[in-house]
Amino acid sequence: MIRTSLFVSCLLSATVAWGQLSPSAPPTTPLAIAAPNYVTQRLEIVVDRPAAETWARIGRFCDLEEWLPRDCTITSGTEGELGAVRTLAGGTIEAIVATTPMSYTYAFPVRIGVPYTMQHNTLEVRAADAGKSRIVYSFFWDNSVVPPAQREVEFAARRARLMPALQRMKAIVESGRPRP
Repeated sequence: MIRTSLFVSCLLSATVAWGQLSPSAPPTTPLAIAAPNYVTQRLEIVVDRPAAETWARIGRFCDLEEWLPRDCTITSGTEGELGAVRTLAGGTIEAIVATTPMSYTYAFPVRIGVPYTMQHNTLEVRAADAGKSRIVYSFFWDNSVVPPAQREVEFAARRARLMPALQRMKAIVESGRPRP
């Protein structure tokens, strides 16, 4: 009886403690950005190669040296693995925050004096029809620091800057040339 009471008491204490740490508990501090405006954008291109071949050729975290192009160095962690960090020429820092067999998602660190505009980008390859694949580059970010009248301009500028990168990825894969 004493053991049972002790067990129930411990179980209740653990349940109460867990409830205090539960992710469903309401936040107690305000957001850093009072009114975030979350937006998404997805760019896609079809490649005349199977998905596995496409990913093998353009899916390393520093492969963007060819298709963006920017100098890239893995500065922490292991290429292509969760937690890897790359530093691009000019000082841009990006960390892998999620992976699948044919995708990675990366995010940017918070910088002093720069409004944090929560951003996560994903490069993914999906199988398409008859030996083809689809490169999907998707973006999720908070554009609340951009004046509302300029948001469409920002959207179009992102597309204009990155669609050529997808076209270069497609050309690299379809050319069959090996990685430099």
